[in-house]
Amino acid sequence: MTWSVWHVSPVITSIFFILGVFTLYQVVFDWLKTVVHEKKLSITDNTLRSAFGVIYMLIFVFGMQSTIVGKSISWEFMNFIVIGLIFCAYFLNIRVPIYYFVPIVLVYMVFNNSIGYWESWAHALSIMITYWSFNYIRRMPVRKRPFVGYIITGVVWGAIMWFFVAVKFHLTTRVFFQEWSYLIIFEVLLYSYVRMLLRESDVK
Repeated sequence: MTWSVWHVSPVITSIFFILGVFTLYQVVFDWLKTVVHEKKLSITDNTLRSAFGVIYMLIFVFGMQSTIVGKSISWEFMNFIVIGLIFCAYFLNIRVPIYYFVPIVLVYMVFNNSIGYWESWAHALSIMITYWSFNYIRRMPVRKRPFVGYIITGVVWGAIMWFFVAVKFHLTTRVFFQEWSYLIIFEVLLYSYVRMLLRESDVK
């Protein structure tokens, strides 16, 4: 392994990358929380977590997509984007009303040069429903086995979102199932890893 040669499977590096992104989030959030407490600002931890989470994920999504926007491979970071979506909806439990969500999605579509494709509109709708679905199961009063609802939601809506991407970019069936399976792996790892991070944060 050198600066120009990297003989490691992309899925392995992707796992370390995505987990690193959320580790960085938690580190920066803990620092911000400490600053707020020391200065005795009238900001609750939940408000701070939600506000910082949205800003952090928007920078993450738009920053990554800017490197491939307008190219034939502009779908390659979709799993990362979906994972960021799940993080905000399920783990940070952030409510995003439709009058905020729709403009954000439209700006992203314009930014990504995809507003003129029907598949992009269908994909955008599936993204919004996915977010609200994760938000809904996160807020359910009785959840004996939360992971079951979490993974079912992720598997079903992950397939729907990847379907529209596959249609738009003419992806093969092999690539579709490969990317969908990677998303499921990321979702399982995200669930385990983020719950551990948040639990350790609450203990401090």
